[in-house]
Amino acid sequence: MPTNAPDSVARVPEHLVERRVADPYPFFAWLRRHAPVSAERKANGTTVWQIARYEDVDALIADGRLSKRPERVARYVAGPPGLNRHLVHSDPPDHTRLRSLVNTAFIPRRVVALEPVIRAAAEELLDRLDGRARIDLVGDFAGPLTFRVICRVLGVPDAMNTPELRELLLATVMPTGAHTTPEGVARTNRELHAFLTALVALKRAAGAAETADTDLLGALVHACDGVDTLTQEELLSTAYLLLLVGHDTTLNLIGNGTLALLQHPDQAKRLDAEPGLIAPAVEELLRFDAPVRDATFRAAAEPVEVGGHTIAPGDVVSLLIGSANRDPEKFDSPDVLDLSRTPNEHLSFGRGPHFCIGAALARLEGRIAFPLLLERLGQVRLAVPAESLTWRPTRVMRGLATLPLETLLTGSPSMTTPAASVQTSEAPVFTTVHGTTLVITLNRPAVRNAIDMATAAALDAALSALEDDELMRVGVLTGAGGHFCSGMDLKAFPEHGIPTVADRGLAGLTRAGRTTPLIAAVEGAAVAGGFELALACDLIVAGKSAFFGLPEVARGLVASEGGAIRLPTRLPHHLAMEVLLTGDRLPAARAEQHGLVNRLVPDGQAVIAALDLAERIGRHTRDAVTTVKRIVHTTRGHDESTAFTLQDPISNRLMTSPQAVAGAQRFTRRAT
Repeated sequence: MPTNAPDSVARVPEHLVERRVADPYPFFAWLRRHAPVSAERKANGTTVWQIARYEDVDALIADGRLSKRPERVARYVAGPPGLNRHLVHSDPPDHTRLRSLVNTAFIPRRVVALEPVIRAAAEELLDRLDGRARIDLVGDFAGPLTFRVICRVLGVPDAMNTPELRELLLATVMPTGAHTTPEGVARTNRELHAFLTALVALKRAAGAAETADTDLLGALVHACDGVDTLTQEELLSTAYLLLLVGHDTTLNLIGNGTLALLQHPDQAKRLDAEPGLIAPAVEELLRFDAPVRDATFRAAAEPVEVGGHTIAPGDVVSLLIGSANRDPEKFDSPDVLDLSRTPNEHLSFGRGPHFCIGAALARLEGRIAFPLLLERLGQVRLAVPAESLTWRPTRVMRGLATLPLETLLTGSPSMTTPAASVQTSEAPVFTTVHGTTLVITLNRPAVRNAIDMATAAALDAALSALEDDELMRVGVLTGAGGHFCSGMDLKAFPEHGIPTVADRGLAGLTRAGRTTPLIAAVEGAAVAGGFELALACDLIVAGKSAFFGLPEVARGLVASEGGAIRLPTRLPHHLAMEVLLTGDRLPAARAEQHGLVNRLVPDGQAVIAALDLAERIGRHTRDAVTTVKRIVHTTRGHDESTAFTLQDPISNRLMTSPQAVAGAQRFTRRAT
């Protein structure tokens, strides 16, 4: 007899659940084997069913008994208010009407006509990367390329196609930094509505009827103003959807696909040697690590039986596309990347009435991007260990936050070098560049990034490089393997003892008077010297499960590298003394309540949030930012009169500079 009780949810092993953002495929394999149809009751009372096998996902993805309308589920938050009347959240006949209006922009002849535009944009972006020692394939190539293309399709003016707009759109599905607070969410929604309203007004002012044949947004505005039935809310919602999904899916295809080729250089070499393989190669990259992990929203409109269970009306149904694409009942050797795989009936673009309307455009972008990357990037490799890559923790999409690569000297391994000869970085510290931010990663995950002499020297060199590089505005300090740092590796000093200041050990790192802002991105443990390293930073971003501690007292030692000095200035006195005297852990949530942590974010997002903060700081001049930090450090602990005396010579050097005078003039003009 079919069951519909949420207690049919499987007890998935905890280690698989913990890793399902970074690597969901073991999690999916367990579900297919043990619980192909399972239910979970959420805290708000909603029941969510997970469907894991290809046969069931394929049958349900086009089943009309599953509705796309979020209002069928009480307490379900669909997206930004006022921007949910679009294709993804509609059923026939509304869906049919909306799709017919949008479909004209994605007919084959119009997509094919975009090929020279896409190729020129890709070439231009790759030209900018020539000579760079390190690049972020997501931030420097995939993101700008795909966003430029969808803006061209929609008819978004170049002046409005900005990194800030892309950040604003992504914040609606994966908020970070200032976007995470209730005030930040409200501000994001206001700014997004204001942008879309201004864009539509611009199209109307330009004469939407005149551009209806050349850009999609002009056609939609014309439909809204003419005889076709398209409301203003549907117009704004559709523009939002196409701007977001129209580039995010393809961004993930290029990012995930490039990572797959780096990890399977035999297949990259094959594609490089056989250009005619590109069409099936794109299909296989879509299957192997799908840019869409779960199908978009669906809820049962009537009882639906599947796998011996009955899904009740109002229950949410999560169709696990990433799992279906790796189902051995459908695909031979599904965990093997085979660029010549045929047939390849993956579900990455869905099926039926809600088949991805931009599938042809995404495929074309992939067919252009991958050969160009193989040709132009040359000899590159991951700049960080694969397990240290950060994946964006969204429910529907699967994509990398960044994909840092480093170029290699001639004769070094490349994308097409056999896998056995490729080594990821084994250095105790490695660095990656993100715009004007240098990310410094401690890389001894086996010992929670404890610092030995080699690590101390490498970290000192990285921090000095940050200080000396005039192009770098901000540094982010983090750790590999899910932990920040557990302090000094005492076992590494059996003869020589703890490094001293003269040895440039941990003491040198926490006491150095550096002026470039440094943000600690903390996951897991930041204890002992690791906590003192974090305290030496200017800002701290922490995952919700992170914790701090100074357990030295339990070992008969003392926190001598800043813990006993800095902590009482960052926390209420009695709380600081409790941490110092008991050696107990200080959870990140409690640290955030008392202002020690600037941002508390979901686990796995500390680096993303730190980069968001760094980008905001990096908008300002290096001189202004470093002067602020120099004043704060120089005047700390002095009475007010002495502090002003110390401040004035420092600030005067900046305030009389040409850039400060120009900045003051710009501010005055804006104020008046």
